[in-house]
This record gives sequence, C-alpha cells and structure tokens, in this order.
Amino acid sequence: MDFYRKLHIQTFTVLLLLAFVSCKNSYNRVLKSTDPDMKYNKAMEYYDAKRYKMAAPLFEELISLYRGTTKSEKIYFYYAYSNYYMSNFILSGYYFSNFAKTYPNSEFTEEALFMSAYSDYKSSPTYTLDQEDTYRALTNLDLFLDTYPLSPLKDSCNTIIFKLRAKLEKKAFESAFLYFQTMEYQAALIAFKEVLKDFPESVYKEDVLYWMLVTNYEVATKSVKSKKKERFEDTINSYYKFVDSYPQSRKINQAEKYFKNTIKHLENLNS
Repeated sequence: MDFYRKLHIQTFTVLLLLAFVSCKNSYNRVLKSTDPDMKYNKAMEYYDAKRYKMAAPLFEELISLYRGTTKSEKIYFYYAYSNYYMSNFILSGYYFSNFAKTYPNSEFTEEALFMSAYSDYKSSPTYTLDQEDTYRALTNLDLFLDTYPLSPLKDSCNTIIFKLRAKLEKKAFESAFLYFQTMEYQAALIAFKEVLKDFPESVYKEDVLYWMLVTNYEVATKSVKSKKKERFEDTINSYYKFVDSYPQSRKINQAEKYFKNTIKHLENLNS
C-alpha cells in the first residue's frame, strides 16, 4: 500500500516537473519570438489568466513595438495594471500617471488617474515612517477630484483621503508628544500648535490641549526669572482653553493642579 502511494506521489511530481519545464520552454519561445502580434496575443492571454509576471515583460516590450498604433494605449494600460497586481505600487503609480498624461482622451484615462493615486495610497507606509508616498497620494487624489468632480469614484477618493490624513494626523501628534517625552519642551509646543493648525478638528485635540498646558507649565518653571511671568500667563491661557473646550475631560483634575501651582508661582513672583 505504501509502495503504490509513494509511486503515485513520485509519478505526480515527475509529471508536474515536466509540465513546468514545458511551460517554461513555451514561455521562452514567446519571449524570443520576433512576431509582435503573437506576443500581443500571448500577453493578453497571460493577463486574462492573472499570470502577471509572465504578461508584464511582454507588455513592456510591446510598448515600443506598437507605439503610435491603436493598440498602444491598451498595452500601456495593462502593463500598468500588471505592475499593480504584482504589488509594484511605485511602478504602477508611475505608469498610470504617465498613461493619463500620454493618452488624455482615452477611455481609460479616468481610471488610470485614479489608479495612479490608489497605487500611491497602497505605497503609503505605516505612520512611523517617512510619508512622502502619503503626500503624493493626497496630491494625486486632489488632482483626480479636480479633473473628475462628478466621477463615481468620488466617494472612494474621499474615503482614502480621510484615511491618509488620519495617518498624518497620528504621526504629527506622536512626533509632538515625543518632543515632550524627551523634554524638548519648546519644540513640543511648536509641534502641538502645528497639529491644531493642520488638523483643527483632530481626534487628538483634547490630548493636544492638555499636553500644551503641561508643556507651557514645564517651560515656565524652567525659564529665567525675567520670562517666568509671561510664560506662567501662557500656562493659564492654556488651562482655560483646555477646560473651556473639554469641561468633562478625565484630565480636569490634573489640569486644575497645574493651574493652582501656576497661580502660586505668579503670586510668589509678584510678592
């Protein structure tokens, strides 16, 4: 029983290997062929079968072979999509964008412009890393919405924009808070203000206002005597801004402690 089972497995493995070698040889013949029409048909066949790694090299070669013909834009469009489906998002973003510029009147132009931005969105890394791709995605999404304001893809664009801005918002807050944690209080104040400037309705607004109060207090206590009064007054202003905005905050008690200590410091300065 075990003998026949092993024999069956070995036979299947050999057949599978032969099929792979045959397929590889067949693909190599396509690559080496000088018949552009045959290559075009095989590229489309591979693409339809979702064999994008096989389709992409053929499309890449066909771009120059069919330049200026009626097939050129379809080849370029499918080449961009092949890169997208292989998760080569930087390349697909570039080729979709270039397609929209090269073929502005194509039936695929709207989709290509959207996919250019969507590829950048897919390239956008976690918030802790450099956000160049995120900013590029936002720029391209705005370009798409300006170009096609009535597009059925409008809602999808707005959803993606919301996600990308949320990522930038989180990065901005975390960066500001890191300045606070490392006791770079002046830099923290500037960074917290930038969060509110760039994201006035930030989900972190309550935390930002509270930590601005604490940061102002730390700056004031560590200032030279000639600047203490002004900076403790800034602390009081931060306190009122926080409690007026979030009177039910869980941090109200802590905020009141900073407020009372600030008043004591001012009284000592004025005495």
